[in-house]
Amino acid sequence: MRVIAGLARGHKLKATEDYDIRPTPDRVRESVFNMLSNDIYGSSFLDIFGGSGAVGIEALSRGADFLAVIEKNKKHCKIIEDNISHVKKALGEFKFKLINSGFEDGIRSLKDQKFDIIFMDPPYDTGFSSTALKLIYDADILNAEGIIVVEQKSNEEEPHNAHFEIVKNKRYGITGIYFLKYKQEV
Repeated sequence: MRVIAGLARGHKLKATEDYDIRPTPDRVRESVFNMLSNDIYGSSFLDIFGGSGAVGIEALSRGADFLAVIEKNKKHCKIIEDNISHVKKALGEFKFKLINSGFEDGIRSLKDQKFDIIFMDPPYDTGFSSTALKLIYDADILNAEGIIVVEQKSNEEEPHNAHFEIVKNKRYGITGIYFLKYKQEV
């Protein structure tokens, strides 16, 4: 696993040797960030279900100013910290917050912050994405023009919430990527 583009391009990142983490493949990560390219620079970025931290680090490498990562597993949090330390010199100034908790409490703990981009890659076949969307809305942590990116198994029910709409979706083999924004009032 490596950083694909930006200031830390080519830096190798750690992952666990057990199979707790299902990292977003480089090809999918590159496609997602190409679609977000106009929105990354100067953004505040939240990575829910952080895993190795690769997605959030990619955002920092491409110009995000602030990264928050929610990760429940302490071993994975250590890997995220190691990966951030590894790329820190290449990235220059940025703000970083790691929240070691389940996604529900993690989202609630951010209720006084706003994010431009929220990325989530919950464990497949859990239905956590729709639960997280409700929590994101209730905690009011997405900026009015913000984007939520959900990665999940392509045959799972699409992520849904009455307050958000899918504005774009892509399929990469068994992986589905959904871009959501607040529903526009008519």
